[in-house]
Amino acid sequence: MEWLKTYMRVNEKGNIQYYKSPKTGLKVIVKRTPLREGLAEIQVLKRIKGGFFAKLLDYEVLGSEMALSLSDLGGMTFEAWMHTEENTPSTLKVLALNAFQALDSLHRQGFYHRDIRPENIVVGEDRRVYLIDFGTSVRIGQIEPSTDEVFPTEYTAPEAVFLPAHYDGRSEIYAMARVFKKATSKYKVHCDPEFLDVLERASEIIPEKRQKSAEEIVTELYYI
Repeated sequence: MEWLKTYMRVNEKGNIQYYKSPKTGLKVIVKRTPLREGLAEIQVLKRIKGGFFAKLLDYEVLGSEMALSLSDLGGMTFEAWMHTEENTPSTLKVLALNAFQALDSLHRQGFYHRDIRPENIVVGEDRRVYLIDFGTSVRIGQIEPSTDEVFPTEYTAPEAVFLPAHYDGRSEIYAMARVFKKATSKYKVHCDPEFLDVLERASEIIPEKRQKSAEEIVTELYYI
């Protein structure tokens, strides 16, 4: 892991850098993060499996920070992808199905992401959707009523802010639906009404009005 220390000393700008590992010759991502968030992310990445997440390859503690070496997914964040010509109604529907499958996989493996937003979703070079950045993730069943770990964004479910102890899978459904609703904004009139209806119900203000799980949304999208 000494190569990580050397690399971080000569790459001090930005918290994410791309590098060719001297161990494997493969292109990897080296991410700098505060120690607490890095430790939390490691605990998640060591436990989750499947094709929807980057793989943890290496890590090193660097004082008050941590460097994580992750497999390179290629592609771009969903935030960047939304502004490309590839953002079409048909492609978006396929990516939405893939994104909710990723969310369902994470929940089935016992974790909430808690920071679903376009910057933490990657459209890979293979045109698959990946979830990244698990620094604020927690095990399902371990939400603290007084938690201050959720930082409100335009995608955050209301209960995540006002009733954090009530945070559950439907809160993450809300956030993912808001992400895809934003992506439809430039051509909303051309979207499949059934697709939009799925997103509308998933982003209801009242949690009980949303679908019960990401799995339920996957089924709905599959048959549209």
